[in-house]
Amino acid sequence: MPMESTVPLRLGRVKPQSLNCDQPETVVRGRARKHDGNWLVTLFLANAQRGEADRSEA
Repeated sequence: MPMESTVPLRLGRVKPQSLNCDQPETVVRGRARKHDGNWLVTLFLANAQRGEADRSEA
């Protein structure tokens, strides 16, 4: 089930946050910094789920 998440706006790394309880390994992560007095925020949607080949080897 999709969820909402608030990303705190502070300098440094944005800790990984899951946005879907059905797929907790899919997370948003990134970094926030100041550039010329403005915020520059970079976010990535990261898929850390194991693939089908990985699951069959487990």
